[in-house]
Amino acid sequence: MSSPDSIQLLVQQTLFEASKAERRITNPPASESDKDQLLQVCQDFEEVMLNEILREAKLERSMVSEGTASQFYGEMIRENLAKSLSEGGGMGLAETLYRQLNRAQQIIPDDNNTKIQSDIIKGQE
Repeated sequence: MSSPDSIQLLVQQTLFEASKAERRITNPPASESDKDQLLQVCQDFEEVMLNEILREAKLERSMVSEGTASQFYGEMIRENLAKSLSEGGGMGLAETLYRQLNRAQQIIPDDNNTKIQSDIIKGQE
């Protein structure tokens, strides 16, 4: 004979699994264009983050002399550096965000790291 606690645990587990199944039905997998758009947004976010980090490091001041034009070109250099770093893989923030957001939406399985890498490389072309 089962104890009331084990029956309650079994009911909770069953309800949890039913809830997961319902989410899979109501949240169908995203299309390839949705995945591509999500990847682009993640890469853009990483670029913005890198730009802010470089801004706080005051990198442009060490690259150019003082003055309005120099400050403008320094900002352009910083923004282009942030973009280049992001496109080259950056800090890995875009990949991590992409993986977590996909997992949250049940777009790709947890162990599909190869697909993530190929999507990121495809986005760089």
